[in-house]
Amino acid sequence: PALTAGGGAAFETGGEGEGAGTVGTVSEAAAEVAAPQQRAFRLCVDARALRATMRFPLAIGHLYVKLKLPPELEVVAVSEDGRPHLAFKKPHATHPPVDLARGSEAMLDNGFHAVEFASNVVVLATALAQCPRVVAEVWHVDKYSKDAPLGAASIGLAPLLNEPYLDGYA
Repeated sequence: PALTAGGGAAFETGGEGEGAGTVGTVSEAAAEVAAPQQRAFRLCVDARALRATMRFPLAIGHLYVKLKLPPELEVVAVSEDGRPHLAFKKPHATHPPVDLARGSEAMLDNGFHAVEFASNVVVLATALAQCPRVVAEVWHVDKYSKDAPLGAASIGLAPLLNEPYLDGYA
């Protein structure tokens, strides 16, 4: 199975006080340099469909996708309360599983995953420059045995340094 081009990743940014120009004292400027300002970000990943080629190993598969966010971003992303963000530790799984036959395509339900976090812009850009990757694993569900992995695809996040979104989705 392969993830179709319909999947994508995006960053949205937000911050308070943008464009507010004030003149401060030297001590205020030194404090801003010592404690860089955190900005709000949202990492969005959307797995929309699975497509099986004629070489698909099963006649019909009962499949779901696990989206794993890059652990490199776990270090720089903090939640609203200042703690490390837990969304980078636990994978997001599409549900319910979809039935997929050889040579067909199936739309995934609940494949959208968004994580809101705070980070310094320079620290986040440095982490993105190290080419972190979102991993999408395809799993087969069988009621007589435990879930079995069928394949994986990865999406590099380094292009987000040039554009705020990939594949035309914001």
